[in-house]
Amino acid sequence: FPDPVDNSNTPWSPSRFSHLASKLSTAAAAAAQPGRDRLQAHAAQLAAAGGGLSSSIASTAHPYAAELSSLTYQSWQLEAPAEPAAAADLDDTPFDFVDRPHQLSAMVDAIRGEQQIALDLEHHSYRSFQGFSCLLQLSTCSRDYVIDCLSLRSQLGPALADVLADPTVEKVLHGADSDIMWLQRDFGLYIVNLFDTGQATRVLNYPSASLAYLLEKHAGFKADKRYQLADWRVRPLSPDMLHYARCDTHFLLAVADQLKKELIAAGDRVPAGWSVTV
Repeated sequence: FPDPVDNSNTPWSPSRFSHLASKLSTAAAAAAQPGRDRLQAHAAQLAAAGGGLSSSIASTAHPYAAELSSLTYQSWQLEAPAEPAAAADLDDTPFDFVDRPHQLSAMVDAIRGEQQIALDLEHHSYRSFQGFSCLLQLSTCSRDYVIDCLSLRSQLGPALADVLADPTVEKVLHGADSDIMWLQRDFGLYIVNLFDTGQATRVLNYPSASLAYLLEKHAGFKADKRYQLADWRVRPLSPDMLHYARCDTHFLLAVADQLKKELIAAGDRVPAGWSVTV
């Protein structure tokens, strides 16, 4: 990589990403004010509970604390179409493999203005101390992209930061816990406004929270399990590997609409611990 992977035990900090400099400066100034943001106060409590965290890490302001604290969900996000539309056929949907800076710029221009985007990551950790992201899959309702994180590692953060942190754009992921960490660690990318289909399946008490189960149930698509543990460092990627990666996000927006419909229908049957006022 042009910017080598840091496999040391040095604590991670968002300050290593130059595109976050202004956000971190603004967030730090806000955090220093009396009556500081609830998100920063909560982060400080977690840092104190961690005990072993250095003071510099414990005091690092979240670069998007203001956006997260002021996030207001739009009315359309709290609704679902009476009959959610199925995802378009794969053969009828344009697909781009993005591994050059000019392709990345064109993709970012194309997705601006979208209300929803679906995201997923393919990660490698088997032969790496801390692991690293190899692919980023991104889908809109009309186009699919698979982005080469190896060739574009240093460009992804500056290119996608504004889109992923835009509070007016809903980002749909499945079981986002690791994806959120990888996006922040490898690219300095933060998600603001998230719908997690994996969490929705748990609220709805599905028999399985796996993406494979959701795709088969709601899209009639059976994922090829051969590639669940594939070595995503391999280049060039085979057509079958690209197809597998693409399908992780191609159906996800349609699946999210179906889950929203079921969540609304569940009403008071949603467990109290899972329901919050928005």
